[in-house]
Amino acid sequence: MSPANATNSIQIVEYEPRYAQAVADMWNCSQESWGGNSRIRTAENVAREHENAGHLKVFLALHGNEVVGYCSFSYYRQDEGALFVPLLNVRPDFHGHKIGKALILKAVETTVELGWPRLDLFTWAGNTKAVPMYKKCGFFWEKKDNSVHLMNFIPTVLQTEALAPYLGRIDWYADSLRSLDIQPDGRMENGFDYFEYAWRKDGTSARVEFEKTGRGIRLIETDDYSIHTEIDGHALVFGSAYPVRYIIRNKSGAPLECTIRGRDDMNLQFELNRTVRVQDTMVVEGEFYIDPVFEEQSDWKTHPAVVSQWTINGKAAEFRTGIAPKFPAGIGLEVKGQEQYTGVAEEAFLTFENHYKEAAEFELKLPACDFADFGLSFVSVRIPAQGKAAVKIPYTLRRFGLYSVDAEIKAMPDNGEPILFTRRLYGVFKGNTGRFGGEIADHWIAVNGPYTVGLNKRNNELWTSHLQGGRHTSWFFPRLGRPYSIEFSKKKAESVDIYPDGDAMVLAAEYRPEEAPGMVVTALTRLNANGIVERYFEVRHDSGARYRRTCIWPMRSIMKRTASCFLMTAITMI
Repeated sequence: MSPANATNSIQIVEYEPRYAQAVADMWNCSQESWGGNSRIRTAENVAREHENAGHLKVFLALHGNEVVGYCSFSYYRQDEGALFVPLLNVRPDFHGHKIGKALILKAVETTVELGWPRLDLFTWAGNTKAVPMYKKCGFFWEKKDNSVHLMNFIPTVLQTEALAPYLGRIDWYADSLRSLDIQPDGRMENGFDYFEYAWRKDGTSARVEFEKTGRGIRLIETDDYSIHTEIDGHALVFGSAYPVRYIIRNKSGAPLECTIRGRDDMNLQFELNRTVRVQDTMVVEGEFYIDPVFEEQSDWKTHPAVVSQWTINGKAAEFRTGIAPKFPAGIGLEVKGQEQYTGVAEEAFLTFENHYKEAAEFELKLPACDFADFGLSFVSVRIPAQGKAAVKIPYTLRRFGLYSVDAEIKAMPDNGEPILFTRRLYGVFKGNTGRFGGEIADHWIAVNGPYTVGLNKRNNELWTSHLQGGRHTSWFFPRLGRPYSIEFSKKKAESVDIYPDGDAMVLAAEYRPEEAPGMVVTALTRLNANGIVERYFEVRHDSGARYRRTCIWPMRSIMKRTASCFLMTAITMI
């Protein structure tokens, strides 16, 4: 049967070993879609890959006896509460026949069947053909600088009892009113980012808004009522209580009874227990408290949320709006970037940014270190509401090094209770000699005299710099494949070790990829005293599983095979 007659003859099935040869044939016919390569897959390759992959399921699109589409389906390891589509492929000669849509809808349907609230996937911005299809299937394109991350909340919609009477008269796919523009989604308001679904059919309409960071419903509007959450801001200082308002509007004229019960979530405490009968419009107010956190909230993770369980005329719904807990102040140590000298009086600056919406005083004791003498050990500064300040810190170096300490700060807002919190302070004191390394904010660094290499924690980009010229070479995250995975664009290293080796400094980062269970990837960066940087990638198994060949792409590279692993090298000069 020809591809032209494919649309009505596609069958979606789950992978079984008997399909291994047909899957291999599909991949061999799809090489150009994935950058082109000379690798020929066999049934044995495919069977072994699926034995080791750890997927929940793999869906195949069958056209007669041929596999023409492939969709893997897994847990999403980088965040809670989501399943994941690691890989979607349609054979090139079957593009345009809605096979990708059928596979994705099967994944959405299975997410609902398994009781999960969300389905995620990644693609690339140039994938213009697929993005409208993903949006039509319920995905929102999240605004990100370095990746195209999509989230699908249709499983939550379909599992919300209060929406069932309306969705029974509406087809969530066919009756959607969403724009399918090839651009990120979302509506910004008061620091929050909202995603909206809307449907209309034969006089029945419904609208649901999701708040991005809490990954939950913020608004429900039907022909009978509307309910939405209001919070004064998204980024709020911990250690205080804040109001939340639920605005309920009865549009039907019939009785509308709502019960609202607050629920604690992560470091948010929220007590509310109200039952109300709404004739027209009513505002229900509550208060939540934010407990302290010990690190900044990751934009990749589900945020703590103001969560409430509802019954709306007896039918259940959950509302959740995410909050980004903030420290009372942002504090940093600013050190000049140019060459420094031992035994010479210098100045650094301790910078403060008041996160309160009122004036506050901050007190800090600056911890001592073994390579520098600070001329100031105690700082007290008063800063206006959401204002900034800088305090000079005189110092003299005995040698070069990395200042990385936990400082305890006391915050005293004008109209609030004092609170103690801890922030990490970092300062790199660098000259033409000295070897050291460690953690600084969003990076790990290794320093060898005037040269530095750094590894970004968030996206695993490796960069180099010199005292006289700022940053130079920049290498992106490694990719396993083929087709190449972007997992390391968001995966934090399991461990990082920085140590001297001869006259060099070595920065070794170890990763355990979720998409290749049992494998360990070690990225070793060697910074030599002459400014030459060598980068090595070691890929090995540690699970006792059979060794499986893989490829890794770091940059322009040379690959050497050893008995137990692949070793890849790249060399540059700063």
